[in-house]
Amino acid sequence: RGYLTEGRERLKKALTHGLDAPESLRARALLGAGNLSRVQGDYDQSIILLEDSLTLFQKTGDQYGIAMVYKELGRNYYHLGRLENARVYYSKGWKQAHELGEKLLSARNLLGLGLINWMEGNMEKAQSQFEESRHIFVEAQNRRDEAGAISNLGIICAEMGDMEKAKTYFLKAMEIQEEIGDVDNLRNVYNNLGYLYYKLGDYTQSVHYYKKLRQLAQDAGDRRMNSTAYSGLADVYLAMGDTARALKYAQNALDEVQNIGTGIEMGVSLRVLGEVWMASGKPDQAREFFEKSIPLLEEARDSEELEKARRGYKQVISLI
Repeated sequence: RGYLTEGRERLKKALTHGLDAPESLRARALLGAGNLSRVQGDYDQSIILLEDSLTLFQKTGDQYGIAMVYKELGRNYYHLGRLENARVYYSKGWKQAHELGEKLLSARNLLGLGLINWMEGNMEKAQSQFEESRHIFVEAQNRRDEAGAISNLGIICAEMGDMEKAKTYFLKAMEIQEEIGDVDNLRNVYNNLGYLYYKLGDYTQSVHYYKKLRQLAQDAGDRRMNSTAYSGLADVYLAMGDTARALKYAQNALDEVQNIGTGIEMGVSLRVLGEVWMASGKPDQAREFFEKSIPLLEEARDSEELEKARRGYKQVISLI
């Protein structure tokens, strides 16, 4: 956490005291600051910085810089669950990069569009976009982005019920990311593996990966991803019948995001708290948390989590 926070502070000082610097340098500093904010889960602040960066890139006519910012804006809006905004910026980024002949940047935007299609249930289109991106990354010997595409293909396999193939993809992505030290994207694959092993009923392995995720999230100061790790641990311990530990982790998950705005992480933590209180024989408290979680999950358009929350709500209503 320290090195990222220090990095943001240095960039802030550079931006504050470097107002006389060339606009091209200020644009890149703002882009860097926006990326650091995203890594720490501060998506709203990241968007503000990126929009300022975009204005300067447009002013200086830096077309590659513009395409870079479009991709990063798409990434932030995707994390916030604002898929239409994400689609707009990823599409702009893809078009701009394609016109510039920047294959790698074009493929990165294509990955983002694939994630949106996955979220919307367009599995075949998403899979095609992930495969196309992966091919470009392999040709360019870009292992970092290749691992991202592999991980995304694992998500598609998991959605289609092929858990063993999904595991193969996730473990391959993890192998590459650990080898090259891609800590940022390792958080995603640890989360994927934690959830996959949870679905397979291998709770020991699930806990292992959620705890690895928690450590990376804490190191980066990413409270949203830390909340995700705690929610995952709460789900696992609840499945193991340890309601006391599940409650502790579920409350930790909510505490992490209480003061950084609403979002899918808060919706999930509230849903998990509902599950825990229902298992503890306290339907009134469970209903309160399910009721709070449902609109947040509707807004985030996470169909699986929303289904869990609605199912839990129906169950507690029948108990009251």
